[in-house]
Amino acid sequence: MRVADSVRQEIAYGGEILVVAEELTNASNPLFEYEYIVLDRKQNDVGAAIDQQVRGMRAAGWIAESTGEGKGYHLNSDRHQTIAFVEPLAPFLQEWATGSSIFPEQRAALLIAKETTDPSRLILVTMHHMG
Repeated sequence: MRVADSVRQEIAYGGEILVVAEELTNASNPLFEYEYIVLDRKQNDVGAAIDQQVRGMRAAGWIAESTGEGKGYHLNSDRHQTIAFVEPLAPFLQEWATGSSIFPEQRAALLIAKETTDPSRLILVTMHHMG
């Protein structure tokens, strides 16, 4: 179950996509695609970048299901049949950019770590189709 390409452009509005990592789950049938999108919102403060991202997604019709207590937001779009999680990039890389890359998160984090130089002000939007 793949995320539609049009969703990527919608969530990037006003920001710059730096890296896209597409991974498939290895634990379900059918396989679900996860897209890990690194965005530069041109903010020095990652919290402000996340707030800007979530405001833009809400304006496009995404619904915030819950917040991660300052760590990120879960949103969904019935129109796109997609769930998204918006979070700071640096903690994601600290948690996942290690190991032998057996999990999709690890493979994505290792790729993203190679492609970014200053993750401290960047955000990550992880999406998957609700199918």
